[in-house]
Amino acid sequence: MIHSRVSPFTRIALAIASATLASMLLKAAAAAQFTVNTLDGGSGVSGACALADAIRAHNNPGTSITQCGTGTGNDQIQFSVSGKITIINTLLVGDGALTITGPGPSSSSLVIDGLGGTPPNIFQREVLRVDKGAMVTIDTLSIDDGDGVFVDGPVQVTTNGAGIFNSGMLTVRNSSFFNNGTMDLNGICFTAAGGAIYNDVGASLSVTNSSFDFNCAGDGGGIFNKSTQPVTVSNSTFRANTGEAIFNDLGATLIINSNSKFDSNKAGPQFPTCICAGGGLFNKGEAMIDNVSFLAFNSATIGGGIYNVNSLTITNSSFSNNNATFGGGIANVPELALSEGINATVTIEGSTLSGNQAAGDGEGIFNDGGEVVLKNSVTFC
Repeated sequence: MIHSRVSPFTRIALAIASATLASMLLKAAAAAQFTVNTLDGGSGVSGACALADAIRAHNNPGTSITQCGTGTGNDQIQFSVSGKITIINTLLVGDGALTITGPGPSSSSLVIDGLGGTPPNIFQREVLRVDKGAMVTIDTLSIDDGDGVFVDGPVQVTTNGAGIFNSGMLTVRNSSFFNNGTMDLNGICFTAAGGAIYNDVGASLSVTNSSFDFNCAGDGGGIFNKSTQPVTVSNSTFRANTGEAIFNDLGATLIINSNSKFDSNKAGPQFPTCICAGGGLFNKGEAMIDNVSFLAFNSATIGGGIYNVNSLTITNSSFSNNNATFGGGIANVPELALSEGINATVTIEGSTLSGNQAAGDGEGIFNDGGEVVLKNSVTFC
């Protein structure tokens, strides 16, 4: 007979795992499902379950919210209506797990609108905030007209994340972001960073099969990423965003893959009169790009497709018809980051750069003191 001993540490670990699994199963079994049946953007709508009230029920588990029901902290929101919900106040998810799924068949079937416009419109709103500790999934929705400006009398304060400000865990699927961030008549965007999504320090973000069109910010018209947690963008499109489609900050990690596309984005709100960098992507952290197209008029003063000052790996991707003064396709420039102890390194493998334009140097790649490594059939046309 063979005897085996289980150490006390193993028994403790197994007990913790069992308790955690039991808790997860209990929560899953107890999940509440709310059906929003009005397009009213307010709260306390007579005879109806409004979106704001469904989220309030989720945020207050065990408390019955009239017309919506009682949340558990692990909840689902669906819609029996289609159209546009113009919110009265920013929607806040404070804790727990929440999935919000539109009625379909496309994201445009249900629009959550922040009524963005030109200041001093005091009714402008950020659309959604995801607090630390909250896990939110949005599926088949459109987030439109979010605003990154708070107007308090004569005081105008710019904020981050006009569409969504994320401090928790956010998953975006089959959704669209349109016209988030406020731009004045002179082409200056009032939103500080993250026109569509601002991903804060320590937050988690995954974007799949989604689109970002005509959003703007000082940095990151589509997405501003500040998190060391890897952010993944898959099979998604970024078109005509202002202030770079994506800004990946120092210390942040970004993965873009699976046939994602960048089209007609520009680096700054006043381009071409500003000195602006990275029409498609400004990378100050670590970025990995695979099977991605930067095509058709991404533009900047430097780095029409991508501006890199840190670590960038590109595989199986294409850069075509982008333009800049320096580096129509890619600019690799370490000087902005040297004071922070990092160097600019770009590794490119199995990719094509064609038809890019630069008024100065580097139609395909402009390298100013950094390191560029080319591997396995990199083609310049």
